[in-house]
Order: sequence, then structure tokens, then C-alpha cells
Amino acid sequence: MWAALIPPPFEQIVACGTWHILNKNLPPFVTFSQNENVRLESVRLATVTGPHLDLPRPVLVGNAIVRNIDFEKRVFARFSTDEWGSYTETNGTYASSVHGGIDRFTFNLDLAELFAGTEERLMKRKVVKIALRFEAQGREFWDNCCGTNYEVE
Repeated sequence: MWAALIPPPFEQIVACGTWHILNKNLPPFVTFSQNENVRLESVRLATVTGPHLDLPRPVLVGNAIVRNIDFEKRVFARFSTDEWGSYTETNGTYASSVHGGIDRFTFNLDLAELFAGTEERLMKRKVVKIALRFEAQGREFWDNCCGTNYEVE
């Protein structure tokens, strides 16, 4: 079985001001096997600043790798904080061609917006579940960590 080993820059605990994330079940490296079409590569915490913002905003930034099976493709990252009772979905943006017919997409989730109205004490141990959806050639492919969903806390 062919597999591409793609070592992303993983960090187990990342801080951004008073925000921290703990990668609960992300592997330390990504194995992309021949029968897979989409895989979560990495997740990290970043800060967005700008003249239009009063304060820096924490953003969850992720990378997904997908098989280049068609020129026209779309990648979505789906997030939930309530065991999929509700979810937020964001579009991935093409970032680069990796190698061997594999492309990288990035996605962002504004955590301040996701947790707007939530009391700070309730955010301290909030788990965000992540699943990826990849559309190409009229088909849909998912990566949800073998049914357990990726989690960051």
C-alpha cells in the first residue's frame, strides 16, 4: 500500500493571548494512503489583527490535504461545539500543490465569533470537533478521524 508521509508543524499546546488549544487526537504526522482522498494535516491557533478590529481575534487555522483528482474541487471544514447538534462550516482555500498529485487547502475559524455570547468560564474546556468534506468529480469524500472526529480543546 502506497502512503505519503507529510510532516506538518504540529504543536500540542498553542497559546494566543488568553486562548489555548490542546490537540486531543491529531496524529503527530499525516499518513495519506492510496485509498484516501482528503485528510486533516494540521490545526493551530493564530491571531488576526487589523485596523478594522478593536482587539486581536483568536482564529483556528487548519490545513487539509486532498488528492488532485480533478481541477475543480472544493474543501470544507465543519466544526461543532455541541456534539453536532449544530455546526459551522467554512470553505477551504487552495494553498499549494504538495507533491505526487496532492494539494493543500487552508481553512480558518474565528473562535471569538464561534463563542460569542458564551461566558468565559464556560469556554475554558470547550471541545471543538472537526470533520472535513471534499467535493470533486460530482462526488463527496469525508475525513472525520475514522468516525471519531478530530478534536481540539
